[in-house]
Amino acid sequence: MIKKGYAKPNVDVFCENLPLSQKWNLSAKKASKGLYKIVDNF
Repeated sequence: MIKKGYAKPNVDVFCENLPLSQKWNLSAKKASKGLYKIVDNF
């Protein structure tokens, strides 16, 4: 869901996959995927 732009990683709950999740989120945001395509500001 993160890769497709429909979910965001939560920094309040740390896990070992957080850096990877943040990378996927940034890629989805740059590519205007999912919710980033629909909503201008997050």
